Order: sequence, then C-alpha cells, then structure tokens
Amino acid sequence: MKRNNVVNNEYRRLRKGATKIPAQRRSTFNQPRHDEDEINELAISEGWLTPPAEVTRAALKPWQQTIFWALRAYIVVMLIVMAVGFSRSAGS
Repeated sequence: MKRNNVVNNEYRRLRKGATKIPAQRRSTFNQPRHDEDEINELAISEGWLTPPAEVTRAALKPWQQTIFWALRAYIVVMLIVMAVGFSRSAGS
C-alpha cells in the first residue's frame, strides 16, 4: 500500500504563519527602498563615518620570534627537499 505524503502547499503556508510575514516592498528606479536621511542618521549613530582606529604591529616576545624563525627555516628545508625530490624524479 503506497501512501500519498503530499501536503497541500496552502495548508503548509498557513501552518507556518506565512500570512503574518509582510510582503517585501519592491523598489523601482524612481522610488528608492530607503530614505537617504534614514541612512545618514544610521551612519552617524553607528559611527560608520569616523575613520577607523590605527592598527599597530604587536610586539612579539622572544620565544615567539624564535618559533617564527624556526618555521621559516622549516619551510626553507622543505622547499629544498621538494626541489631535490623533483629533480631526481624528473630524470627518470
């Protein structure tokens, strides 16, 4: 016996409360979606027009500098190993 599990879309829409969702206002070329005064007020209140704070370099501790130099050395060694590996396999 095969069941028909199709649910009426209208019933599903009403059950989810979709009728309470307001329709999205469409904008046209002549009618913008937002008022420019609202946007300006929002930009001023949120501080979007002020310049961002200066970003400075963080001072590293000596052990952090040692780790970064070790990582650089590791990368150089791995590049050398890869170059040797490619050069030996390229002649075969």
